[in-house]
Amino acid sequence: MSRLPFALRRPLLLWQGATAKRQDPPLLLLERLEDPEGFLWAVLPYAARSFAACMAMLPEPRARASAVAYLYCRILDNAEDLVPGLDRKSETLGRLAARFTEDGDLRDAERAEEWSNVAPRDGQDAANLLLSRKVERIDRVYRTLSPPVRSRIAVLVHRMAAAMQRSARWFHDQGGVLHGDDQLEEYCYGVIGHPLEFSVWLHGEASGQRVAMAPSVVRGAAQFLQLANVTRDLEPDLAHGVAYHPDLRGALRNSDSRETIRKVRVRLVGRALAQAPAYLALVEALSFPKRSLDRGAALLMLLFTARFYARCLTRAEVPVRMSHRSTARILTLAARAAWSRKFAATQFQRELADLREMSKLAGEALR
Repeated sequence: MSRLPFALRRPLLLWQGATAKRQDPPLLLLERLEDPEGFLWAVLPYAARSFAACMAMLPEPRARASAVAYLYCRILDNAEDLVPGLDRKSETLGRLAARFTEDGDLRDAERAEEWSNVAPRDGQDAANLLLSRKVERIDRVYRTLSPPVRSRIAVLVHRMAAAMQRSARWFHDQGGVLHGDDQLEEYCYGVIGHPLEFSVWLHGEASGQRVAMAPSVVRGAAQFLQLANVTRDLEPDLAHGVAYHPDLRGALRNSDSRETIRKVRVRLVGRALAQAPAYLALVEALSFPKRSLDRGAALLMLLFTARFYARCLTRAEVPVRMSHRSTARILTLAARAAWSRKFAATQFQRELADLREMSKLAGEALR
């Protein structure tokens, strides 16, 4: 399949990215898939969730560069999650980043990272660990990218590793709990803000335009996107000793904390929804042309994120609309947005209005 033109592969990649059963990855197939390009797109849906479909929507050169960059960031995230002990965790993150030189050259991967051979906690862990062990396949695609793109990916990896080292120390020193809004904002920026900045740079390189982006816009958009991951995984993260809100400190020790978790979930979703305008501001700053796959990808991410938050609030006993929207419908709306600037503008504003309504309902539920 990887020998077909990317435009012909895109529909299947979109569908795979949007529908992959991430807890049941085809590990044997992935293990045997030696073709670097084939492995890249086969493993991406199990490592990147809905981001995989959004990357597949992009024009081919940026789709490939984005996928490579994301998977390197995922490997860092795997190490942060699975390496025991603060010193070992920090050293491993630094070693992974040190593979990338400032000019984008890449040192060979160590053959057997001790941490990548630990027992996986679930199917998604198993796919992520396989990715970490088979990183040389991603390296081979990386080396086909242009020197400026490789250099920028190197910057991204170094910044991400430093951000993860900082947040790991916070969790270690603070008993597994983030303290206050400032640390949560910084955590979200460290995880998603740097990749967003990479995406903005990549778009600017392709369009020949220098894109000016206010730091507050990137930080707000990062919270809007990353808090989806946080709110989805509150319970498993607590089980592994991690709490993203001070009110969850007691839940680290008390298994019967369902009401506390429910309230924190609603509060964090409300915080995320308040940042939706920042995501729209980021999209508008990119000034997409009349026909734009990038615009379709941007709407696709918004639609998936909005559906998640709607379902998240429903799970927390806050009745909202939108949670029923099908994956096929979301992909269709994104394709129409890529084709029509006018349709996209209308759809973005409609989604923003729905998100504001959801934000209002979340606030009312906490009174």
